[in-house]
Amino acid sequence: MTTQWIGRWLAIFCIALLAGIYLGDVVGVRHARMNIDPAGFVEMQQAIHMRFVRLMPPLILGALIGNLLWLWSLRGQAWSWPFWLVLASIAGIIAIALMTRVVSVPLNQQLMGWSAVTPPADIRQLWQPWERVNQWRLGIALALLGIELSLLVRKQV
Repeated sequence: MTTQWIGRWLAIFCIALLAGIYLGDVVGVRHARMNIDPAGFVEMQQAIHMRFVRLMPPLILGALIGNLLWLWSLRGQAWSWPFWLVLASIAGIIAIALMTRVVSVPLNQQLMGWSAVTPPADIRQLWQPWERVNQWRLGIALALLGIELSLLVRKQV
């Protein structure tokens, strides 16, 4: 197995899982979350958070490491379009990581301090930044998956 093979499959595997998680939330869970009472919202989101808090960092890190390995394997082709597309993927993963760290993590930490018995009165308003960031993360992850799959399918790298 080559560095290029390992890198591209790790990158695609991790970004595909991230895109799937974000998509599942945006098209499914989000609608349930926004239509249940505040107590149910807190209980559901806390349960979801307890599962995903351990899963998301390795997926983001795996996507980043995979793309860095892929980029390293293209060092002899610097300035080629595959090189720039993989570099763009790295930038996208960094953007996802930053959005997660700056917006999602602080809101998730607040969420874990909320009580289902006495949830915040303005819970939907407090949660809106998380919803917006999650839609952005979905869009970026889908774009990255498209970029990476197109490189794989074209067998350019």
